[in-house]
Amino acid sequence: MSGQRAKLFNPRIPGLVVLSALFVFVVTNIISWVFFKHIPHINDEIGYLFQAKIFSLGKLFVPSPCGGDAFTFTHIINNGRWYSQYPPGFPLILAFGLLAGAPWIINPLLAAASVFVFYRLGREIYGESEGRLAAVLGALSLWFLMTSSTMLSHTASMLFFSLSLLFLFRSMKAPTFLNGLIAGSSLGLAFLIRPYNVVAVSVPWVLYYGFQVLKRPRPAWRNLFAFGITLSLAAASLMVYNQLTNGHPLRMGYIVKYGEDHGIGFGNAGYTGIPHTLGQGLYLTGENLAAINKYLFGWPLSSLLFLIPFVIPLKEERKKSAVDLFTALSFLSLALALFIYWGNFVLIGARMYFEGLPLLLLMTVRGIHKTPNLISRAFVRMKPQAVKKGLAWGLGLGTLFAFGFTFPRWTAPPYTKSPAVYMAQDFRGVTERINNTLARLPLGDALIIMKILFSPEPHFPDGLWGSGFLNNDPLLKNRLVYARDRGPENISSVRCYPGRRVYLYVGTITRGLLYPLRIEGDKVKAGQAIPSLAGSSGGFRLVTEPQDLFFAYSENFRARLDALFTDRRPDEVDVVELSALARKAEMAGDFAATVFFLEAALQIERAPDTRERLLNRLAVAYVRTGNRAEAQLITRGLSQSRPRLYEVLPAKGF
Repeated sequence: MSGQRAKLFNPRIPGLVVLSALFVFVVTNIISWVFFKHIPHINDEIGYLFQAKIFSLGKLFVPSPCGGDAFTFTHIINNGRWYSQYPPGFPLILAFGLLAGAPWIINPLLAAASVFVFYRLGREIYGESEGRLAAVLGALSLWFLMTSSTMLSHTASMLFFSLSLLFLFRSMKAPTFLNGLIAGSSLGLAFLIRPYNVVAVSVPWVLYYGFQVLKRPRPAWRNLFAFGITLSLAAASLMVYNQLTNGHPLRMGYIVKYGEDHGIGFGNAGYTGIPHTLGQGLYLTGENLAAINKYLFGWPLSSLLFLIPFVIPLKEERKKSAVDLFTALSFLSLALALFIYWGNFVLIGARMYFEGLPLLLLMTVRGIHKTPNLISRAFVRMKPQAVKKGLAWGLGLGTLFAFGFTFPRWTAPPYTKSPAVYMAQDFRGVTERINNTLARLPLGDALIIMKILFSPEPHFPDGLWGSGFLNNDPLLKNRLVYARDRGPENISSVRCYPGRRVYLYVGTITRGLLYPLRIEGDKVKAGQAIPSLAGSSGGFRLVTEPQDLFFAYSENFRARLDALFTDRRPDEVDVVELSALARKAEMAGDFAATVFFLEAALQIERAPDTRERLLNRLAVAYVRTGNRAEAQLITRGLSQSRPRLYEVLPAKGF
């Protein structure tokens, strides 16, 4: 037994695997720094970080702050208790990064650790060469690198699922208490991070493990006990957490935040308002599989190319066919579970399928391993060794294509600047530059009320001020505290924090005005806009005149801006208001004014759907004012397969 245990826990790792892990750690840190600026951008990330801050205080939640609605943010529960809707697993891990002052480093560390697990898993199931190839392919996966550069929970969930799978296989070979303990605790940790996905992807493997235990129940009972008790403890921990935060052991935070319609299954709509259907499930599944096909490895033909030889059985490898079958079943189980889930949207690739990454690696490795024998049998004159050399060259060229072509066009698509897909800068409309600029000003302890001029997202109307919210301490003890604009109700926010100076930020994520606020009677009055002492900050500019939020490309445009702000406050002139003014001018037959309002809105709006609607209206207004040439330019841009929605008329600022 001691010899067998030494074999199972052999610490020696091939140098190639170590280099692969180091490559992953370095590259994910570079992406996190260069693209994401070491801050969260997606609402989910912001929610994880906020809960990690709460955990670092030694609390499960904090009381809702004074002026509670001013601090409402997407995916954050604010009902007297202030906390994130998510399960506790990943925020607990992220809290360790907060304690070290670097929460952004957690996922790169987990990703590097995953490479070692990929190697051990491939080696345990198939052999040494397959293990090395799994580690290298994992390290070169664009999807793996990009996802692991964020503060999303998927990397952690995938790592612990992979680790549990590794020790389930070890348990089947050596059913020791320790192997069962590690398998169960790893799967339990994954469950505490992403419960639904982990249950879905794990069911086939747990059944396979159970069948193997039944064959040898007597030597395996300690292993099974350790596996079962640790997994049960994880489930019980989630139930206790739900009871203490959400008020019921089986009630998840998602339901508290968005209601019962947020659940799993057809008919549920979540925050979309559109009930999930069979057709929608097929559509979303297709989108996700297409994203995996494109970004798993970024190869020119297909990232799933080697699944073709994977499914072809070889007589001499019958012993491995059962593992192959359950590998495929595990991925299909995950896909089926996501098929009935309304929220299975593509974002940074098929992120909801990320627990399936090790399965895809194993299937790809097996497909590559089978390919030489299959080709040499189909073409008798071709020797397997020659096929292997050709495969090596092909994979090398495919990897060069992935990093030289697929990756740049994924992170910075040349056809769009949509915040939904453009990751190279201000992804999802979140930037660090506003806070960095304001932090350099002598504002003292301040409350910054944020009015972002973009049109609200239909599903996340409270999410526009993520650039501010992500900086908030849960107890609001940081020097700069951010709140969302509520118009006339801002007076309650001002009164809630008498010890703080209060300012109103009005603008976009590239330009803004900062006004000091004061109470006069029952109204809030704004003073003169505060100039930036440092000027432009990394592409962000603090201005002192509301007209400077726009690009005055002509004297006429500037004159209309001056007239617009004569009787309107800057915080009243957002995209929604400009669109309404354009509609009013259109109904009055004043198409010159219609053109102005639509052009102004297009200069600041970033959402593609809103831009498309504004451009269609502007094309009609151009025709009515005799400007057919630019109307045709817009029409041609919108008729393209990838509509030209950004920089349609750069000379006019949009």
